[in-house]
Amino acid sequence: MKINFLSDTYSGVNQEIIDAIADANKGYSIGYFKDEYTKKVREIVQGMFTKKTNTLFVSNGTAVNVLGLRMLLQGSVSSILCEEGTHIAKSEMGATEYVLNTKILTINGENGKITVDKIKKALATLGGHMPPIKVVAFSETTEVGTCYTPKEIKKICDFAHAQGMYVYVDGARMANALAYLKCSLKELMEDTGVDAFTIGGNKNGCLFGELLIFLNENFQRDLSPEQKQLALTFSKTRFFSCQFVEYFKNDLWLKNAEHANEMARYLSEELLKIGYQSIYPIEGNTVFIKLPFEKLNKLKKTYKIDYNDKAKHTVRLRTNFQMTKNEVDDFVDALKNC
Repeated sequence: MKINFLSDTYSGVNQEIIDAIADANKGYSIGYFKDEYTKKVREIVQGMFTKKTNTLFVSNGTAVNVLGLRMLLQGSVSSILCEEGTHIAKSEMGATEYVLNTKILTINGENGKITVDKIKKALATLGGHMPPIKVVAFSETTEVGTCYTPKEIKKICDFAHAQGMYVYVDGARMANALAYLKCSLKELMEDTGVDAFTIGGNKNGCLFGELLIFLNENFQRDLSPEQKQLALTFSKTRFFSCQFVEYFKNDLWLKNAEHANEMARYLSEELLKIGYQSIYPIEGNTVFIKLPFEKLNKLKKTYKIDYNDKAKHTVRLRTNFQMTKNEVDDFVDALKNC
């Protein structure tokens, strides 16, 4: 396959995780999240926090967002507010609105981020026949690769809670944010007041899977009936959970993310040397540049890249935990000479 800059989803799986799956394949095990691996992951996650946690296991990012948001909406006639580029609004084929029969309202962010001022303006536009906002949702890292700081998240949570709203964080690239911010998961999620969030594995070395974690005390009950009703339960859960035991062991998830981030920084530095400046700050594993059609078409013969925004000639380049400096160098040289 061509060297891929389209998405970190297309990277492979850590050998340690492959080995863990092979080891879990020995003998028999109870399923449906009652296996020992699932129990161990829940213990590991709980050990990261002081508040009680409720951890659910979901196969992919779209599914985990639908389940998490369903719980926070609680069947109410209400809406979700997020930044216009957020995954649930732009990249999931309208799954949240379709499955949950809810409305997603979007606002234009600053470097991909929503702010309290932006939320206030959105609230001010709600009329008598508009569904009230129940959840403020955002991605960490953002869809343009920037990171919300603990201070920024706390400000959003304090305001949202004062308005009777929940805060949900899509953490598909949570590890990349932690690697950049140099803070703990507790500092970023619990100490700021986040109600529910996810930890992604798909894009960062796992074969599949996302964790959905509730910190809000209202969601510490058994949520398996809701998960089953959405057809998001599977049987052989040891093969899911054993990945995350290894993922968290010796901070493998953070090491993977730091390498991906390092490759993005290196890519940005090398691109700058040949006259291409990143559009957004490099805080995760994403680089955005502007590229003419003719250069893009030449590069597409060798590399998996494409426009993120054709009208603006914007290309998104995603690095991953497997990418090497040699691969980056080859790409930059190809761009320089095309």
